[in-house]
Amino acid sequence: MRLHIPDAAYIYSEEISFDEGDGYNYYYFYILDEDSNELPDDPDDPDNPYEIVRTECEKAGITAISKKEHEEKLEERRQEIGLTDEIYEYGNEYLTEDE
Repeated sequence: MRLHIPDAAYIYSEEISFDEGDGYNYYYFYILDEDSNELPDDPDDPDNPYEIVRTECEKAGITAISKKEHEEKLEERRQEIGLTDEIYEYGNEYLTEDE
């Protein structure tokens, strides 16, 4: 899939699957400019680069979701498998602010 997205230097994807089957349930994309800053996903922007990616993915039969939806799905799945906040955040007190 070839896309022309103004201001985008890099498009990265994360393929997410919550089952044992082949393939992925959905893809989450994030887009960076030439300075490696993440471009905003603004649903009110008619030229939203993320919407361009999601639309093209949909045409290709790929389920692509927003960052917010991705975070919600991960949180939901984490809770489903019993990964409590206490376990999930264990050791975070040792991280520096940059990590």
